Amino acid sequence: MQNAWQDPVLSLFLYYAALNNGYNPTTMLSSKPTTFQLANGNTYEPGNYNGYYADKPITLAQALALSDNIYAVKTNLYLGVDKLPEVAKKFGFTSKLPAVPSLALGTAAVSLKEMVTGYGMLANGGHKITAHTIDKIVDAHGQTVYEAGFKHEKNILDPKKAFILTEMLTGIFDTSLNGYMSVTGSSIANKLSRPYAAKSGTTDSDSWMIGYSPDLVTGVWTGYDDNRAMNKVKEHTFAKEIWADFMESAHQKKPVHDFPVPKGVVAIPIDPETGERATPYCPSSRVMYFEKGTEPEDYCNIHHEREQKPEENEKGIFERWFDLLFG
Repeated sequence: MQNAWQDPVLSLFLYYAALNNGYNPTTMLSSKPTTFQLANGNTYEPGNYNGYYADKPITLAQALALSDNIYAVKTNLYLGVDKLPEVAKKFGFTSKLPAVPSLALGTAAVSLKEMVTGYGMLANGGHKITAHTIDKIVDAHGQTVYEAGFKHEKNILDPKKAFILTEMLTGIFDTSLNGYMSVTGSSIANKLSRPYAAKSGTTDSDSWMIGYSPDLVTGVWTGYDDNRAMNKVKEHTFAKEIWADFMESAHQKKPVHDFPVPKGVVAIPIDPETGERATPYCPSSRVMYFEKGTEPEDYCNIHHEREQKPEENEKGIFERWFDLLFG
């Protein structure tokens, strides 16, 4: 069975489960064409968008930023196909989700409300959300006849893992994570003026963009009401464009906030290629977050001074180390 093109936003919840089962942002899995042999004797051959692959191991952080399907399916099978439906319930999903390898790539119908509620739990640090449509009803005399009110819900998720996943989701706008293709948010990154965490997703017949700032969560779905395929490349860009324009408009004149860092999390400059601690000789680095005690110990040893760009060699070695660690 071939599932080329599918790459929806449901895989995000799979990666929360992965963080609870030994993964971290630098966990490496190989991205290459793969035929999976299933327990029932069938085979499963998912594909990456447009048939692009790294043909080498990539980190979880880069797999999220590039929406690598092979990484998602391998993770789903490694954790066990029952894990994703189980963790989705924790995020508030009520839709029936089949426990199959392809679920990580969007082979189940879910609602936009469920998706935004689930992402909202990551945005608020892991607290349960009771979604509602109407905040308040006021009658003709100005009397409030109904008000949903606000209830502080209990914490459902591990706040450290929720934050680490949030920070990885900011990577779809960070070109330092470019690999065999550009990060999926590169086409709208120049429109954004503040930190956002997001995930895009595409199937043959629809397109998603769901993301959040520390203040607001927004989900956009585009597609046809008769479920026909979207065959034009531009049709698959609409969800991202709408999301970016709305988020920027909604945040106008509001102060810029960073995602709050919970206790027990450490920040480490990482070489995106190797998943090891970056050195001044690495052509790029990205600060990644880890639960204290799980951060990589080894430094990158494949990039050397002779590989640096001329302008980078103008700096002394001590200055480059200072920039890397404190810049």
